[in-house]
Amino acid sequence: MRFIFTVYVELMPHLYCSVLLILILLSSLYPLLLIKRKKPISHNVDPETYRRIIEGKGLDQKMHNQLNARQSRAIPNQRLHVVFGIENALTTDNETQAKCFIRRAKSLINLSPIAWESLSGFVHSAARRSIDDAIADSPDNARIMLTSLVQVLVLRVVLRVLFPMETEALEIPDYHLLCLAEAINDTWVSSKSKTDHVCFQDNIPLQESLGIVFRNLNCLDPKENPLNLVIPGFETMWRIVLRFFIEVRYTSGLHHPEWRETLATFAHTPTKDEFERPKGEQNLSAEMLVNEALRLYPPTKRVHRGFLPVGSDTVEVLNADIEMVQSATHIWGSNAELFDPRRWRALTSQQRLAFFPFGSRPFVCPAQAMFGPRAIAMIVGVLLIELGGEWSLFLDADCAEGLGLGVKLSNERTEYRNLCLARD
Repeated sequence: MRFIFTVYVELMPHLYCSVLLILILLSSLYPLLLIKRKKPISHNVDPETYRRIIEGKGLDQKMHNQLNARQSRAIPNQRLHVVFGIENALTTDNETQAKCFIRRAKSLINLSPIAWESLSGFVHSAARRSIDDAIADSPDNARIMLTSLVQVLVLRVVLRVLFPMETEALEIPDYHLLCLAEAINDTWVSSKSKTDHVCFQDNIPLQESLGIVFRNLNCLDPKENPLNLVIPGFETMWRIVLRFFIEVRYTSGLHHPEWRETLATFAHTPTKDEFERPKGEQNLSAEMLVNEALRLYPPTKRVHRGFLPVGSDTVEVLNADIEMVQSATHIWGSNAELFDPRRWRALTSQQRLAFFPFGSRPFVCPAQAMFGPRAIAMIVGVLLIELGGEWSLFLDADCAEGLGLGVKLSNERTEYRNLCLARD
């Protein structure tokens, strides 16, 4: 059977990228003629509709999507294949390949109690190393760039857990990891631009950073590319770790030391019981604290799905705004944009339905059940311990001003690049 395709692609600076993107879509053999830009959805949409979108079923039960669930997910994510050179469950419509990747990821993050204890010691050592290095660089006027500290620490955890790099994960200099983090971040930002796309084969800074960290892997092979694991691991963790730490240490948790104590205790004893057991006067658990951070600052703010109505030759890309529904006042109350973990002591059924920071069926992140929330709590707890109470937070390296209290932090990835910790 012959298919005739007319594909609308955004202009890229390199002809090779444009050709590559077209070939990717052609190779998938999607029976479509046109890909339309994102269709706006009412801000009053209910959680059930968002879950239908994530499932690839469209806005309501009356409208049938001619694309299957995998195709619905893969089409909007082709930009990730182009700019990062990856081929994983996010970008493929091949059910067998996707399930194989998910099984592999689950096996890597399914840590035993002993492995969790070992990871705790590793995170402590990694954080202490970065902090000590920063102090050694300027002992009389110590400064730590907080976003850089978090990104490096999260990358070390990703290397330690998802790759056989137990020793190397601690020995790689912060500088090389920070270069990789910045290259990933810059590539992600440019991938959403209409004119600044750079395909992976032409992204020399990203390739060089990967080559330094992953010396024995062929980064140009889509199936061997370490970014297949690094992107979902690093990208789902560093932004929420940063904001969670700021909330409990410098803003909403400033007058709630028991929040910090709960997280620090879990970082020392990272067991299932310690994570889930409520304690203290407020009867809160580390899990409740993490859930509140995930509610306000979901790792994936918006999920995009392709939708091809019956009788149409146009694919519409629908947008499920997870961040919006998880902070909607008609669901979470008038204090929806405040960090208040006490709400988790008694959720309504609608609130439970409106909480899906790791996606929803059939596309739930493998880290949802255990690894993701616990790793987030552990890293924040370790930062609280290793930094102690002797560092103040400022918005720039000159320590000009601090953050305000009682205001939801921005969830934009570039917002807090210049956050600075200064020793009191």
